[in-house]
Amino acid sequence: MGSSALTDTSDTSDAAAQGGGKELAETGAGQTMFLIIGAATMIAGGIGFRVLPRLVEGRGGAAA
Repeated sequence: MGSSALTDTSDTSDAAAQGGGKELAETGAGQTMFLIIGAATMIAGGIGFRVLPRLVEGRGGAAA
């Protein structure tokens, strides 16, 4: 058929990893973990804010 601009990739002589063996780029997974922990803390705080006055009121103490 016609000529193609694609090249043959069966040659494995250049099979080294790209980047010359340098460390891979940082993915931001550590920052994502801080975000998840922060969100969980805010959710737990919101639940505590709703539940704590009920616990205090149930004991007969004055609610703040």
